[in-house]
Amino acid sequence: MSELIKVSGIFKKILWEKNASNYRITSFKIISQYNQKSIIKTNNFGNISIISENVNFDLDKYYDITIEQVTNSKYPNTYNLIDIKESEYWKLNYIVKFLQSKHFPGIGEVKGRNIVEKYGFDTLNVIATSEKIKANDLGISEESFNTARKYLKENPQVVEDQIFFLKLNLSPSFYEKVTKKFLYLADFLTKYGNNFYDYYFDEIGISVSDLDKLTKHFFPNGHEFTESMHLYQTLEEYFFNMGHTKTSINDFYNYYFKNYEKINSAKFKEVLKILIQSNRVLLFDNKSFITTFKLREMEEYVITRLKKINETPNFLKFKEVNKTKFHSLQNKAINLALNENLVLITGSPGTGKTLITNEIIWQLLNQLDEEEIAIVTPTGRATININKSSQKKAVTIHSFLQWNLEENRFEINENWPIHISCLIIDEFSMVSLDLMYALLKGISKKTLNKIILVGDKNQLPAIGHGYLIHDFIECNIFKVIELTKIYRQSDNYEIIEDAVSINKSELPAFNGKNSQFRITKKETLSKELINEIENLLKKGFTKKDIAILSPIYNYQTGIDKLNEDLTTFWHKKYPKEVAKIGKKNYMLDDKVLNTVNDPAKKVFNGEIGYISHFSYDKNDSLNHVTVDFEDDEKSVTYTKSDFLQKTIPAYCTSVHKYQGSECPIVLTVLFSEAKKLLSKKLIYTAITRAKKMSIIFGEEEALIKGINNDEDSKRKTCIKELWETIEKR
Repeated sequence: MSELIKVSGIFKKILWEKNASNYRITSFKIISQYNQKSIIKTNNFGNISIISENVNFDLDKYYDITIEQVTNSKYPNTYNLIDIKESEYWKLNYIVKFLQSKHFPGIGEVKGRNIVEKYGFDTLNVIATSEKIKANDLGISEESFNTARKYLKENPQVVEDQIFFLKLNLSPSFYEKVTKKFLYLADFLTKYGNNFYDYYFDEIGISVSDLDKLTKHFFPNGHEFTESMHLYQTLEEYFFNMGHTKTSINDFYNYYFKNYEKINSAKFKEVLKILIQSNRVLLFDNKSFITTFKLREMEEYVITRLKKINETPNFLKFKEVNKTKFHSLQNKAINLALNENLVLITGSPGTGKTLITNEIIWQLLNQLDEEEIAIVTPTGRATININKSSQKKAVTIHSFLQWNLEENRFEINENWPIHISCLIIDEFSMVSLDLMYALLKGISKKTLNKIILVGDKNQLPAIGHGYLIHDFIECNIFKVIELTKIYRQSDNYEIIEDAVSINKSELPAFNGKNSQFRITKKETLSKELINEIENLLKKGFTKKDIAILSPIYNYQTGIDKLNEDLTTFWHKKYPKEVAKIGKKNYMLDDKVLNTVNDPAKKVFNGEIGYISHFSYDKNDSLNHVTVDFEDDEKSVTYTKSDFLQKTIPAYCTSVHKYQGSECPIVLTVLFSEAKKLLSKKLIYTAITRAKKMSIIFGEEEALIKGINNDEDSKRKTCIKELWETIEKR
């Protein structure tokens, strides 16, 4: 019999179920583990798969569970559920966080946790009223103790509110958001008591499950908006995953029926009608299409700003540029960008987009001050290409708008805008609707009169809503010029030639030695990748010269498995100092990818770096990890917990994560297991990341399927109809 393991965590998603026997396979996120010696295999998100039968539990609720590993499963992270009970542990986190506030001087996280473990759910009442408790019982000074006791005695409502949140098992993040906006819980209840779901639309990052708990408590017989809120949440998910900003009611009903609740059409329309009547969802096109109020607001704002900029007289006057170092089409693009208000320059890698962008910047700086120009990109990696030779440094959009990680919002917004006259956005294909909306909101309407967009229209569209580069070209909102002459003939001409074929939905010839396709069996994939890496190392290439891309995380050909195999290879190849972080062993010079935008540390989602230092405390416990990031001469030091939460191994990464980056050698993995994600834009994007050599490892069937799939180009948006409407005014 396998060893029994006890863990705490959350059931996140039902992966498969058989209703007749209540048999389920569910994704479970581990928060803490009691059997520290037991090794639990998880995926990159800290999840395992749990098999259960005739057991009821709720998603996004904390549980203590006992499990045993399924020994005959082909997946190493699958476990049988032996026992389950609701976890009380996470309720205590409210009090721990509360004790870290300014009202309790001298109590940090460690002391707060020790105090709560000692006095439990009655901690606040004990501190406020118990005559037996003294300052040294809490490990703080007499002065700090008196300050804490005085605050609790003078604010009994705070204690009562705290107990209320505990009673309903509301999440700590929800408690923090409410208490930041409202002095007392009663104030929150007064504003949102009729319909708690309204708070979801007024505040960023609110969990619907918290609002469900509040609603269930105050409306035990149910609330008419509950079903509509769940439908709205699904609509948001549908739009984000598909990239649409509008959908037919029929298409959305089919999606909902297939993936969620099996309700009839009449009931579906009844629930949807409540959303329409409350103006959360908008109905249009003969009442057959829908969008959300939020998406319509963003699209309308973007095109209204663009219309205004387009109609603004251009006060800048430039002499015609006709430099011999540029091709005639490049000179034309430069002159267009300098003399028109809205210009979009597109072209494949190797056509000189970065070269002429730097020329445009140089010309603009002859007439404008540096402070009047902003050059932004959607990723940190994309800024590096411009900054190698530009007079004016580019920054990420998140850095430009001063992203506040803790508050989940931009500090630069319509209330505190930046006053610039010219905006340049590079790698524009990666910019989603909400990011463009936030960017325009953060720039003063009074000053902005020129926007220059640069990007490859054939790359993958942005993750999230919209397809702006496509819409702006199709609607002639911007003056568009496409660069077609490829210049990097000595390095990646063969790659671009094959990429052009892929873009035409044609199977490339792969005749060149620098652009190859190798038929590979999934069982031997890791071995063949490692063999190729060995060959490349012998030719003088280094770890930093090689990128490996896969469309998926799961399965034998996915990112998680390949990272395991590649990590083992590199650790054996060049052994260095090793430290255990979480459940994995990390080594100096291990390749990692940052997953969070953090302007304070000047590191952004998608940036790749290498571990350069492990720091230990006086007890020889690891407490910090330092990472040196590629091409940027930038080092970031993470706490151990931040490193676990904000980085992932990067010997193999996703195509989406690597978009905007370049590398001498790119090895792409294409197998039928990724069939839902395979598309010609994904393959085009993957191989055009290579500056010298691209090799695709995989199945010919998967390659052909991907080349013939152009679903990425079929995003449905409202931009065209809104632009046509505004043009008629």
